[in-house]
Amino acid sequence: MSTLMDKQNQQNEGTYDEVDRYIALKLGEDEQYSNPLDFWKKKDNQLAFPSLFQLAKRYFAIPCSSSAVERQFSAAAPDDIQLSCQTKYNNVEIENGLLAQFNNDKKLWQLLFAPERTGPHELIVYAKRTKDGESSKSDSKFNLDVTKLRRPMKFHMIYTQFRTKKCQIYTPMDGILKKGSVVPIHCVISGAKDVNLTIDSNWIKNEGYRDPVL
Repeated sequence: MSTLMDKQNQQNEGTYDEVDRYIALKLGEDEQYSNPLDFWKKKDNQLAFPSLFQLAKRYFAIPCSSSAVERQFSAAAPDDIQLSCQTKYNNVEIENGLLAQFNNDKKLWQLLFAPERTGPHELIVYAKRTKDGESSKSDSKFNLDVTKLRRPMKFHMIYTQFRTKKCQIYTPMDGILKKGSVVPIHCVISGAKDVNLTIDSNWIKNEGYRDPVL
């Protein structure tokens, strides 16, 4: 039993070392990848990051979906890594143009994108360890050419604790609510003792929370 635990600990330490080296990796100008799978097609990268390569084969090969949200990408990461994202149009950041949240059902990070205009967009994914004080570092970049709009929207403004606690929003997906509308709120907030809401800075007691679902 002790030998098995020692081997498992060695594997975990090796994976964390790979994550640190992968996050710190700086690519040259001729090594920019519009598709992250292209990075993993190189034998040198497969040998340098064997554990991450196995994750890439399993999860980054998942095609983007055509759901109510324009595009949805899934990405795997170790338990102590949190992801955030940014989108740009003509090198200008689009506020709330992307949503990064943890899918508690699939145990994967979800990157949701619903562009408001056609044309070339740049999507940047950032990664950081949950327990350290360092800022997030760029992890992947996607160049997408949007040719048709389906359901353009602004996503919610979310805060650091949302990602740290791996919360998830099911509805509403649109971050801008219509005045006078009745909007059901359905989200996952694991481990909270109580959940309260504010509307126009007024606190409202909520009775609908039962760990972990609101």
